Amino acid sequence: MNTMKILIGATFALLLAGLITSYQTMKNNEKSDPRAAEIEKLEKRLAELEAAKNSNAPLGSNNFSNNQYGSGGFQPQAVPNPLEQQAATQAAQLQIEKLKQEIAELKNDNEDSVKKADLAEREAQALLENEMDRRQPEMARANRIKQALLMARVEKWYEEEKLVTILIERPEDVQSGLILAIRRNSGIIGRLQVGTVENNKAVADPIPGSFLGGVDIREGDELIVPPAY
Repeated sequence: MNTMKILIGATFALLLAGLITSYQTMKNNEKSDPRAAEIEKLEKRLAELEAAKNSNAPLGSNNFSNNQYGSGGFQPQAVPNPLEQQAATQAAQLQIEKLKQEIAELKNDNEDSVKKADLAEREAQALLENEMDRRQPEMARANRIKQALLMARVEKWYEEEKLVTILIERPEDVQSGLILAIRRNSGIIGRLQVGTVENNKAVADPIPGSFLGGVDIREGDELIVPPAY
């Protein structure tokens, strides 16, 4: 595993975490949707209409006084016109049915939005968990690479000669023929094979095929014994 893979994996995890956050925000916005206030308002109006319709009070544009006595004495009580009363009742019923339909549509829209937000959040969470599970071995390997003992450092890279001189940090552990990995950050970017060892210095040869995208060796690169897996 190289540094680029680690960076890509970390970036992917951050993007997924951001995706979950965005879906949670969307879900909260859905819950505070102004349509909820509109539903409450319509339901209140519906209750008022149904209460008026079911009461004995006359419906319509005419207002009739319950007081039979005016300032001039007894006044005959007005009797509502049956046709007007029937028309007013029918109009109220139509308005009630219309309000019921509007309320049902708004509730369905809200329920669909919340369900979609919940589903998207669960899918994003599952995707993140699967990706983290899949990357557990890579993360464990990166940790082993990071904690591996430092054996040597690159002193100089001779590109034309394809040779590396190294400064040995642990002379007791570095012998000719040893394979060392170039550690950069928490990844391995390539490998070297130690050649002639003299005191605390040695020469090494890059191993062809161990470098992704071509040989990339820098002065100061850390050299470790590569993990077994």
